[in-house]
Amino acid sequence: MKKFLFLFFLITTNIFCSDKFLETTLNVALARDKRILAKKQEIGVAQKYVNVNLRNFFPSAIIQQRFTKGRATPTGSYGEYLEEYQGQDFGLRVYQVIYDGGRLQSAYRYHQLNLEQAKLDYSRLKEDLIYKIKQAYYNYLSSTLEIKELTRLLSIIEEYYQKLLNEYKAKAISDLDLKEGEVFVEKIKIMIDKSKKQQKLSETYLLQAANLRSLDEISYPIDFEKFSTPPKEINYDLETLKQMLVVNNPDLKKVYLQTKMAEERKKTVLGRAQPRFYFDGFWGKSGEVYTKEPLVLTTVWSAMLRFSWFFGGSSVDYSWTQEKTAPSEIIDVTQKIENNILTTQISLFDDIKFYVEKEDVELFKYSTLAEYDETKKQMLLELEKQYNEYYNSLLDARINKEDYDLKNWRLDVLKKKNLVFEVPTIDVMSATNQTAEALINYSRAVLSNYLTVAGIERVVGVPVR
Repeated sequence: MKKFLFLFFLITTNIFCSDKFLETTLNVALARDKRILAKKQEIGVAQKYVNVNLRNFFPSAIIQQRFTKGRATPTGSYGEYLEEYQGQDFGLRVYQVIYDGGRLQSAYRYHQLNLEQAKLDYSRLKEDLIYKIKQAYYNYLSSTLEIKELTRLLSIIEEYYQKLLNEYKAKAISDLDLKEGEVFVEKIKIMIDKSKKQQKLSETYLLQAANLRSLDEISYPIDFEKFSTPPKEINYDLETLKQMLVVNNPDLKKVYLQTKMAEERKKTVLGRAQPRFYFDGFWGKSGEVYTKEPLVLTTVWSAMLRFSWFFGGSSVDYSWTQEKTAPSEIIDVTQKIENNILTTQISLFDDIKFYVEKEDVELFKYSTLAEYDETKKQMLLELEKQYNEYYNSLLDARINKEDYDLKNWRLDVLKKKNLVFEVPTIDVMSATNQTAEALINYSRAVLSNYLTVAGIERVVGVPVR
C-alpha cells in the first residue's frame, strides 16, 4: 500500500504537464468552482469538530459565584421573630471524566474519520470536475480535427464534382453517375455540419464546466495535434490498476471509512454499559451570617467521586462527596468543618433504548461492510470494462489511422490517374468520400480512447498516461 501511495504522490506532482492548455483550464476551474470551495470549508468544520472532541479529554473548569438572602427565626418559634440572613460563595469548580467506557475515545476517533471522509468528498468532487472538463475538451479536439480534415476533403471533392458536371454536360457520364457524385458531396457536407455542431456543444460544455467566458482566457494554445497521431498505451496493466483502485479510489475509501465509523458508533453505544467514573471538585470562599453581622468568608473545598453503571435497562448511580472548611478560619465553633455524603440512586428502566440503539449500530456496521464488498466488486468490474474499452479503442485507433492514411494514399493515386484519364472522376469522388468516412472512424476511436483513459483515471484516482 505504501508503494502505491508514494506512486500517487509522485505522479500527481506532475499531472497534466503534457498539455498546458488543459492543465491551466483545470486549475482555473478548481479555483472558481463554488462547490469545491464549499467542500474546503466543510473540511475546516470537520477539523473543528475533531478539536472540540479532543477538548473533552481535559478537565472542565468553571468559575462560579453565588449570593443567597433569606429570613430565619433565631428564637426557634416561627412567626415570633424573623431576622434576615445573607450568604455568599465563589470559587473554582473542576470536572474530569476518569473513565466512561471508552466513549470519549470513540467519539474522537469518529470525528477523525469524519474529517477523512470530508477530504474524500473533496477529492471525489475534484475528480468529477476534472473528468467532466476532459470529456468536453477531448470532444472539442476530436470535432476540430474532423472539421479541419473534412474541409480539406470537401474542397477536393467539390473540385472533382465540377469536373463531373462538365463531363455530364459533354454527355460523357450518365445521370446515375452525376447523382452519385452529388450524394458524395452532400455526405461530406453533412459530416462537417455534424462536427461543427459537436464542436460548438463541446465548447459550451467546456466553458460552463471550467467557469470560463471564453477559451481566450487561457493563455496557452490548444494542442490540436494531439488527435492527429494514435494514442500511446497507458503505463499500467489491469492487475496493477486494480491494486491502485483499492488504495486510491475515493468512493471505495469513503465506504471503508463508513465501516470504521460504524465500529466507533458501536463502541460509543456499548460504552454506556461499562462502569463510569467521574471527579468533581470545588475550591473557594463561602460564608453565611445574619445581615446585621459582618459577612466573613472562609476557605472551603469539596471533592466528589461518582460511579454509575447500566444493567438490564436500569442504571445505578453511586457518589461519595467530602466537603471541608479550613479550621484556622472558623469563628463560630458550632460550624461544621467536614462533611461526608454518600448517595445511592437506582433508576428503573431509564435506558431501555440502549438495546434498540445497540441493534441499530450492529445492523449499520453489517450494512456498511456489505456495501464495501459490493462497491469494491462493482468498481473492479467497471475498471475491467473500461480497460477493455480502452484496449479495443487503442487497436481501433491504430488500424483506423492506417486505413485513413491508406485511403489518402489511394486518393492521391486516383487523382493522378484521373489526370491521364485512367480512372473516371466518379471514382476519385468515391475515394474522397471513403477517406472522409475513414477519418471519422479514426477520430471517434481516438476520442473513445481518451475518454476511457480519463474514466480509468477517475476510478483509480491517479494519472495513468
